[in-house]
Amino acid sequence: MPFITLFPFPIFSIFLKIAEVRKIIVYCRSGHRSVKASRILEENGFHPININGGIKEWKRNNLPVE
Repeated sequence: MPFITLFPFPIFSIFLKIAEVRKIIVYCRSGHRSVKASRILEENGFHPININGGIKEWKRNNLPVE
């Protein structure tokens, strides 16, 4: 992935004002907060990719992490 940034939920609205990105991948530990974040992005015209189940599910499926 060419560009990855962690945006804590409280500063998420700032991100929406300055974002000029092509793909946004949203994830959290369990998948619940990322669903909320994805909805906010969609409401603001973005097309996020949400990692269902969060990073816990990602690891459980033996997918790569750094």
